[in-house]
Amino acid sequence: MVDNSLSPPAVPPKIYLKALRVLLIGKAQEWMVRDAEVRRLWALGTQVALDTIKDRLCSRFPGPEADAIPLSFSEELSLLKQKEDESLTQYYERGQALISLAGIEDAPPKDAPESAQLTGGDRILLNTILETWAKGLQDSEVRRKAVKSSVDGTTSLKNLLNVTRDAHRAVDAVRKLDIEEARERELFLLRNTVTRNMSPRQLEDLYHHAETMSSSKDVGSGVPASSKGSWATFLKSIASFNGDLSSLTAPPFIISSTSLVEFSAYWAEHPSLLVAPSREQDPQKRALLVLKWFLSTLHQQYCSRSEKLGSEKKPLNPFLGELYLGKWADDGDIGDTLLYSEQVNHHPPVTAYTVENKKHGVQLQGYNAQKASFSNTINVKQIGHALLSFPTPGSSEKETYLISLPSLHIESLIYGTPFVELNKSTYIASSTGYMAKIDYSGRGWVSGKKNSFNAILYKHSEGEKRPLYTVDGQWSESFVIKDASSKKEVDRFDVKKSKTSAFTISPIEEQDIYESRRAWKDVAAAVEKGDMDALSAAKSKIENAQRELRKVEAEEGREWERRFFQRINLDGNDGNNKENETFKKLLKMAGLDADGASSSPSSLIDSDKTGGVWRFDASRAEGAKSPYHADSVHGVGLAVNTKPTQ
Repeated sequence: MVDNSLSPPAVPPKIYLKALRVLLIGKAQEWMVRDAEVRRLWALGTQVALDTIKDRLCSRFPGPEADAIPLSFSEELSLLKQKEDESLTQYYERGQALISLAGIEDAPPKDAPESAQLTGGDRILLNTILETWAKGLQDSEVRRKAVKSSVDGTTSLKNLLNVTRDAHRAVDAVRKLDIEEARERELFLLRNTVTRNMSPRQLEDLYHHAETMSSSKDVGSGVPASSKGSWATFLKSIASFNGDLSSLTAPPFIISSTSLVEFSAYWAEHPSLLVAPSREQDPQKRALLVLKWFLSTLHQQYCSRSEKLGSEKKPLNPFLGELYLGKWADDGDIGDTLLYSEQVNHHPPVTAYTVENKKHGVQLQGYNAQKASFSNTINVKQIGHALLSFPTPGSSEKETYLISLPSLHIESLIYGTPFVELNKSTYIASSTGYMAKIDYSGRGWVSGKKNSFNAILYKHSEGEKRPLYTVDGQWSESFVIKDASSKKEVDRFDVKKSKTSAFTISPIEEQDIYESRRAWKDVAAAVEKGDMDALSAAKSKIENAQRELRKVEAEEGREWERRFFQRINLDGNDGNNKENETFKKLLKMAGLDADGASSSPSSLIDSDKTGGVWRFDASRAEGAKSPYHADSVHGVGLAVNTKPTQ
C-alpha cells in the first residue's frame, strides 16, 4: 500500500507530472490519458492538482509508490553526460532520446506559429534537459559556453548543438594558435640561446630538421599539460646554465624513482653472454665474444628505461655509501652471478661496481662518473672504465679486457620525450693483443637511423686497416657480425629475441638501510604519486643527514670508509702489482696515453675527476652482512640529535 502521508518531492509540480506521464505504463498509462478529470488536473500543473492526482492514482492502483517516480527520471538526467569516446552528434542523439522519453518534442524555431511553441510544464522540462545536456559536455571550455547559452535562453537542443559546434571551432582555433605560439617561442629559444655555439652549417641543418619535424611532432608534444610551463623553464635554464647540469632540478614528470647506483646491473643482464668468452679456446674468438657481450649491454644501459617509461628520466643522485646488491640466479650451467654496486665518492659523484661469476672465474669491475653540460643539447661525458677478466680454458692465467665508456647526448629534448644517443668511439683492448673499436653515429639531422654503430675487431699490431671482423647495426635493435675477409655473416644479435635474466634483490623490508631501494623508498613513492612536496621532504632528510656526516668527518680529520671498494695509487704500489701493470699496458694499447709517456697513468684516465682509481676488494665482501656501514641510521636521516661515530 502507498503511504499517503509522504510529502511531495522537492521538484516543481509540472516536472513531477511530466515524469508521471513518462514513467507510468500499461493500465496506469491508459488511465492517465483517458480520464478527462486527470487530464484537466494535469494541465493545471498546480500543487493541489498534483496532490489530487497522487491520491487518485494510489486509490486506483494500490502498491506503486508515486513519490519514487520522479527519482527514476532524475536518474535518467544524471546519466546525460558525454562519454570520452562519444562524438558530439552521438551525444546530441542521446539528448533527443531523453526528450522523447519525457513525452515532449524539441522546441520549434522562434519564428514558428505561437500555437506550436512549448508552454508550461513542457517548456520547464525541456529547459531542464537542455541545461543538463550542456553541463554534461566533456570539454571544459566548450561546456562553459554551452551552459551560458542554455541559461541565457537557447530554446531548443538543435540550437544548443549549433552553439556547441561553434564553441568547439572557436576553442580549437585558440588552442591551435597557442600551439603555434609555443612552437615559435621554442624555435626562438633555439635560434637565440641553444644555437649560440653552432656553426652556420649546423644552424642550417637544425632549421631544416625543425621544419621537417614540426609537420608531425609539435614542440613539447610529449610533455603533460600540467608540466609544460616547468618544462619550458627547465629548457631555458639548461641552455643558459654554466656548470654541471646534474645539480639542476628537473620537472616532476622527468624525474626517475631509480638511483644511478642501480645502473651497474645493466652490465650483466645476459649472464650467458658474459661468461661465454671464458669457455672459448681460440683467443681471437674470445675477443669477438667479448665484443658481442659488450654490444649486447648497450640496449639495457641506454635504451631500456625510455622504452619502459616512455622517455629517459633523470635518475636520483646516489649518496655516499649507497649500495645496490643482488644476483642473477644460476641458469643451467652458468652459476650464480653476483653484483656489488657502491657509491664510493660524492664530490664528484662516482659509482663503483663488480660483477662476479665464480663458477667460471669471470669478473667485471669498474667505476664511472658523469659530467653533464649543455651545448646545443645535453651532453654527458662518462669518466671511468671497466675491466673484464677470466681464466682461459686449460690455464690459470687470466685474460683481461679494458673497456672505455661511451659519451652520450640527449635527443628529442625539445619535444619532451628525451632519449639517449651515443656518440664518438669506445675501445676494448685485450691483454692478448686484440683490439675492438666501436664508432657510434646515430641519426643525423636529415638522415640515418637512431642508435646506429659500426665496429671492427683487429690485431693491435696490424692496425685498423686489417680488420678480422666487422659489426654493424643498431645497438637498440639488432646487429650483424661478419668475417671481414669473406663478408659472410658469422653471428647476429636481436634485442627482442634475447631475453634478459631476472635480477634478484632482497625484499625492501629485509634490506640494509644503506641499500638503494630501502633508502629511497619514500622518495620513490612520492615520484610515483607526483607529490613534489613529499619528494622534497624525503630527499632533504637523506641529503641533510649526509651533509652532517661529512661535517663530522671533516672536524675529526677522517674519511668515509668504503665498504667493498678501495682507492689505489697506480703510480705507487697499491693494489695488485701484476694487475696494475697489465692495466697500464692496456691503457697504452687503447691510446689513452697519447699525451706522452711522461704522464702518470692516473692522470691519463682523469682520476682527479673520479676521486681516484677504484678497485673491488674481495676480502671485504667475504662473509659481508648487514649492517654494512657503521652509524647507518645517521647517514640516511633515521637518527637525529645524536653525534654519529664511525
